[in-house]
Amino acid sequence: MQQLEIMLDAQAIAALRALQVPGRPSILLRVMDLFASSAQALVAELEQALESGDLPTIMRAAHTLKSSSANIGATELAAHSKRIEQCGRDGDLDGCRRHAEGFKPLFDATLVAVAALRGAEAA
Repeated sequence: MQQLEIMLDAQAIAALRALQVPGRPSILLRVMDLFASSAQALVAELEQALESGDLPTIMRAAHTLKSSSANIGATELAAHSKRIEQCGRDGDLDGCRRHAEGFKPLFDATLVAVAALRGAEAA
């Protein structure tokens, strides 16, 4: 299986860097760490909700993933999450499941991009 290569949006990263207060711990590192830890739990919750057919949980998890992905510049993951969220709002469980195909590899590739950025930033 070919590994996806994800690029985080440079403008979103620049916006996070602009929030940095001199002499304080890196806000970019803090946001990336928060994304990595919270998003993994959300993806697990989304997967379970898709399996059980729990549309309210699908919508909530996808909405939260959409927002947090957009905040870190993971535009592809945000767009994918938005499609799942919209299917949930429409009550279309089959659509949610179709849009969820390929979500995990995209998420995993996003985590690789986050780790790479984090490593470069911490260096």
